[in-house]
Amino acid sequence: GPDGRARPSDQVFCYNPATDSWSSVRPLRQARSQLRLLALDGHLYAVGGECLLSVERYDPRADRWAPVAPLPRGAFAVAHEATTCHGEIYVSGGSLFYRLLKYDPRRDEWQECPCSSSRERSADMVALDGFIYRFDLSGSRGEAQATGPGGVSVSRYHCLAKQWSPCAAPLRPPGAPTGLQPFRCAALDGAIYCVSRAGTWRFQPA
Repeated sequence: GPDGRARPSDQVFCYNPATDSWSSVRPLRQARSQLRLLALDGHLYAVGGECLLSVERYDPRADRWAPVAPLPRGAFAVAHEATTCHGEIYVSGGSLFYRLLKYDPRRDEWQECPCSSSRERSADMVALDGFIYRFDLSGSRGEAQATGPGGVSVSRYHCLAKQWSPCAAPLRPPGAPTGLQPFRCAALDGAIYCVSRAGTWRFQPA
């Protein structure tokens, strides 16, 4: 919007790389902003959004959205992160920093996972090789950190063992000497790439 805030929208577009063209598909059942859109088993899931707990699933063969089990009450009012691992959806972050929820599409239900020990604000979360990596902004809750502004701490969750472990001490990405731009993460060829307006940096899990 003109004030810089995201406006709820129900519009969805599909890109066809064969024709290098975009086309509109069936709109969402509910307009959303700051949602998370994830692909899983041939479907798309629209998870939450600002002050929304509802979740929708898109079937591209039928060009249809349908409601599925909503996020538990009191879960993530704003700014949650989401990823997929082993055929399930994981959601964390938001207004309750440390919680981790898992959606099982076979049972159409959400389950509570062990909590992260972090109380920092998460920047993003991505799955790689059976782990979920959570990138937290060090000092985002006001605690003093040795790295100063712009530090990022990384923890990971083993989806089968259901255990959290620290993955990296607070680190400072290149190009962030005094502060860190918002960034998004993607897993590619065994590494995680974090992309912001300030540039791209690579995190290599040990």
